[in-house]
Amino acid sequence: MRIRSLVVGRPRDPEAATLHDRYASRLRRLGVSYETAWVSEVRAGGQFSDRHVREREARLLEERLGDREAVIALDGKGQQVSSEQLARRIGGFARREAAFVVGGPLGLDRSFLARADWVWSL
Repeated sequence: MRIRSLVVGRPRDPEAATLHDRYASRLRRLGVSYETAWVSEVRAGGQFSDRHVREREARLLEERLGDREAVIALDGKGQQVSSEQLARRIGGFARREAAFVVGGPLGLDRSFLARADWVWSL
């Protein structure tokens, strides 16, 4: 299986980056192909409304998605599941590629959430 994290903005906290790298290493040891890609964060305020920021970030994310990837959007209003349910859910995707998508500080645009294969809340 190929898993990819697609994230708006790069982590600024070195401890978060270290934690990410540790979990990525664990996935790879399990035989999972894993990579992370980032898109630029659009700064809120100033000349852009919050809605416009989310829409622009959604377009950047869409451009980076592969045609065959199952899209799993991480959002606070998504479905909460146990670890076992998560494993079954991911295993149930017909495609062998999945992209976990994390929005910026304002979250993901409604249009992006609507096109996702699944919306998951951590």
